[in-house]
Amino acid sequence: MKKRPARADAVLKIGLRSLLEACPDLRLAVPTDEVPLRTRQSVFSVKSLPVSW
Repeated sequence: MKKRPARADAVLKIGLRSLLEACPDLRLAVPTDEVPLRTRQSVFSVKSLPVSW
């Protein structure tokens, strides 16, 4: 699997932290095993992330 650049990891961490600080009641709207995933060859990611607050 291809490794993300360190800068991309930092941006992701800062963005998620900022989002969760701004919306502390943000929660998954579905059980974790129902989160739609995208799987294509070597790419594995979340297709969508249903949330509520």
